[in-house]
Amino acid sequence: MHKIAGVKWTSADIYWLSDKLQRYRLKQKKSILGVNKNMKKAKSIKVKVIAIFTVLCALIALISAFFNFLLPLYLSYKFNIDTRDAGTIGIIGGADGPTVIFVSGQISLHWFTAIFALLTLLGIMYLVITKHKKNHN
Repeated sequence: MHKIAGVKWTSADIYWLSDKLQRYRLKQKKSILGVNKNMKKAKSIKVKVIAIFTVLCALIALISAFFNFLLPLYLSYKFNIDTRDAGTIGIIGGADGPTVIFVSGQISLHWFTAIFALLTLLGIMYLVITKHKKNHN
């Protein structure tokens, strides 16, 4: 008989209590490991989604840059015309005053290219930093 905190304990009671405590600790460790596995899966999925998003943004930025910058440059060089003037003449000749203002006041697609290029750079930076952290941990 052992007396602990004013209570008399037999050896069987102490053994039973220590066994319960060990099982409880083991159960906690398993649950913590399970959480870590799920967190790793979630991070893996997150990285894959960001990688796909980055590739899509890069493709959109390249296509947009081609149609906004490179194609007009090539056409003006090839045919010796200014594509901006031709577009303005077509708009003015084919519509009345309010329609011309509405159509010619559209948002510039140069911002579209810049935004998607920025999203591409941010995605690449995130993926590089994530890989760097993973390799050094």
